[in-house]
Amino acid sequence: LDAQHDAKHILRRRMRALSITTQRLTYFLRQQQALFASLCEQRDDIALTVHEQKFMPAFMKAFAHNDNMFLLPPIQFAEIDQMIARLWNDNDSLVNRLLRTLAEILSPAVYHIIADIVKDVGLVQESQNGLTLVRSKLIEIAKVLSHLKCTKKNRHLAAADILYLYAKTYRFFTLQSYLSFASPYNDVAVLSNYRDVKQKTDNRYLTRSVRKEDHASADDSEDDTQRHHHHQRTQSLSQQQRYVYCSSFPLLLLLGWHHNDLAVNKNINDRMFVEYYENMFGTVVLPDIESCYDSKTKGLYLHTHRKYLCNCIEQRLNWMDVQKTRDYETKLNAEIGSCAVPQFTFTNSIGLMGSPVFDSYFEPFKSDKKHLSKIVRGLQNNYK
Repeated sequence: LDAQHDAKHILRRRMRALSITTQRLTYFLRQQQALFASLCEQRDDIALTVHEQKFMPAFMKAFAHNDNMFLLPPIQFAEIDQMIARLWNDNDSLVNRLLRTLAEILSPAVYHIIADIVKDVGLVQESQNGLTLVRSKLIEIAKVLSHLKCTKKNRHLAAADILYLYAKTYRFFTLQSYLSFASPYNDVAVLSNYRDVKQKTDNRYLTRSVRKEDHASADDSEDDTQRHHHHQRTQSLSQQQRYVYCSSFPLLLLLGWHHNDLAVNKNINDRMFVEYYENMFGTVVLPDIESCYDSKTKGLYLHTHRKYLCNCIEQRLNWMDVQKTRDYETKLNAEIGSCAVPQFTFTNSIGLMGSPVFDSYFEPFKSDKKHLSKIVRGLQNNYK
């Protein structure tokens, strides 16, 4: 009976979390429509005028060419043309970002070996055969990089492993672009536990009461300086309590949907970000290829690091270990050859999210229990 009671209690909590997630997502999307309508009214003020010619911001163009964006899901699987463009064809694609980085650090002879692979292929046709070609060429470049000497700053082996993982990712997805905005008021139902509502200050009413107090104090000849300081404190409190809905809010919301239970979590927004940082890196988002050559993420990329990544891939674990990274950064890097975990950045600069681990949750790889093991063996055997 206790087990059944606990199961029903968990089910109710999950249903409540789903309901809150749906309501918050609906509110966000409706606000997008209102914000865009407001921006359209201010189109002339937003445009940049150069020699009597007006230029609209890039985000306005993107929104204008997509009338149904408010009906589209926040996350969509990438089409073949999108994958080919962002892995190969675009000027800021994965392979072109790599080439620009390598041009600054490799000798001309070695650089042209890799550049010629890209040049011989040229622009790839947007088809399934084209995507297969792109994947095979990424692996070919990875094999060349794996034979170059690695240093703390030029971690060619790390770049080779990352290219291989991009090539072995079957399914990518993209995020819908949204406008960020601040909540017009502090909604305590979002920021805190519902049991603490009466103990919290809701500035929807605080602002109104402050106005009344200001009028009353004026009649009583209250000092102007004191009123000014009081107004500043009130305004500062109001700004601190307003929640900012970032452009990636729908993704954070969907990832952390099970935290949207006000009866359990004190601050569900903080929990959403924790969910992102604990589960995204390496499992849903692969590293930026440039970070393999970034002086800020320096540190030798050793075979122990590759072994660590292989273990994370097989067990579907996040790559980052915050505590080990913090210990490494607080010590003198000159005394330490490398951090215990490999250092990368995850800004999703090419606009594609996905990884072999992400693939393993979907068919046809969901039923293939050895899928991740095959990719790990490829990493360990020179990408074969």
